[in-house]
Amino acid sequence: MAKVNVNKLYNRLLAKMGPQGWWPADTKPEIVVGAILVQNTNWKNVEKSLTNLQKATAFDPTAISRLTLANLEQLIKPSGFFTSKARAIHETCQFFNEFQWDYPLIIKQYGKQLRKRLLDIPGIGPESADVFLGICL
Repeated sequence: MAKVNVNKLYNRLLAKMGPQGWWPADTKPEIVVGAILVQNTNWKNVEKSLTNLQKATAFDPTAISRLTLANLEQLIKPSGFFTSKARAIHETCQFFNEFQWDYPLIIKQYGKQLRKRLLDIPGIGPESADVFLGICL
């Protein structure tokens, strides 16, 4: 079986087909938060949580990070599993904030180890890590 370089494949498809707009969000931080919130729930519940977060933070990652866990839990409660998801959102925002959400810098720092690093964030599974990789590329 031939090896496939996923980054090259992604870039080739992107060049040929353009952005697909596959995630219902306006910003990359909103995609990140949505990917966490949608775990083990349906999108209608996620929309409620996203609306709450939009009103409270305008999806500013710094504002999200400044929320107490208790406040964040209340905002995302409609998505269920709000205690673990709040922690995952905080940890993920801290990770991206460390690099000022500069995706090329994150890729430069971690290279091929980026997926592994993302999976080390509490509450981030393979699907969420892949969503995060997609926004970094």
